[in-house]
Amino acid sequence: MVKYGRNVLITLAILFASQLICFADEPVLYISNQPYTKPLATRAGVLYAAADDIFPILQLNLKSQGRVLCAATPNYTGPLCPKDLASSFLYVNGMPIIRGVVAERNKIWISLPALAKAIGYIYQYNQDTQIADLIRPVVVLPIQASESTGAKPGDNKSTKKNEKADEKEEAPVEVQDVSEFMDSVTFEYRLAFNVKNVSDKTVKGITAMVTYLDGYGKAIFNRVFNIGTLSPGSVAKQNDYWVNTTQIYGVKAKIELNWEGKKKD
Repeated sequence: MVKYGRNVLITLAILFASQLICFADEPVLYISNQPYTKPLATRAGVLYAAADDIFPILQLNLKSQGRVLCAATPNYTGPLCPKDLASSFLYVNGMPIIRGVVAERNKIWISLPALAKAIGYIYQYNQDTQIADLIRPVVVLPIQASESTGAKPGDNKSTKKNEKADEKEEAPVEVQDVSEFMDSVTFEYRLAFNVKNVSDKTVKGITAMVTYLDGYGKAIFNRVFNIGTLSPGSVAKQNDYWVNTTQIYGVKAKIELNWEGKKKD
């Protein structure tokens, strides 16, 4: 009887909420630098996306049980749907999402801030451009003050030594299809690139370190992308998004790959 009463309350909440959501025309959403093409909705000025549309794009595992929808991130090992489904009609990693969830046109909609919090992403929204971003966090490494982005003048011996070392090893992975975009009005910077295994063997422990440089070649900071293992011919797509460029001239990215067994210079 108690469970029945809870389900009634959930149903009433769905019916009430469905009258408060409207579809958004102008806002644009990017997920890890890739445009989201499904419909968006708004409620009280907050953007919402349909759970069954956006969850697969975020590589979440899905399971529906009646009117309840359950999702889980790839590293989640628990049950998708808990035994007691009376608390909510949307669960992520076994936890009920209570706030920021409404229903409209037979779909469950989740607010982008609530979604980001549930799966550990970063949510950003630019009111002026009406551009929203869901960003997967990456490791940020500060640049040491003594670090140099190039060889010192006159350091010919070091340069020749590195050139010889490079000649001895043929890189099994390559950076391809680098795309950089800087909005001259909002100073929003976007980076996309692919890492491809060009060898005939599986390569493990691959990481991509992106060093951001200003227009004068000075290193600002690093991000490290953990790519992991690539089988022969396979490609890993990587994206980054950075908005703190207002006071920085001519931002550029330098990408360096490392992998298990790579020879050190």
